[in-house]
Amino acid sequence: MADREKVVEHLYDCLAASRLENMWVFVRTDIVGDAISMLKDQEPKPVADIADSVDGIEVGRCPSCDRAIVNKKSDPTRYCKFCGQEVKW
Repeated sequence: MADREKVVEHLYDCLAASRLENMWVFVRTDIVGDAISMLKDQEPKPVADIADSVDGIEVGRCPSCDRAIVNKKSDPTRYCKFCGQEVKW
């Protein structure tokens, strides 16, 4: 996994340089790849092992931390309360 602090620092440096020089700045391709990877990690992932619903409640497993999460049909769960992973039911 990419070093989040390194990626953020490099992107801020690029932004600052582009404002000072009012021109395009070269960006390291490995940093851009790391930034894209980190953004993709934040995309919603499908819930695993969804059990049959009872009275509009589903139980499944978080795709990232593998802990049990509960979904109410009337108030859908969008994030794992343990690790923060966005989920799709």
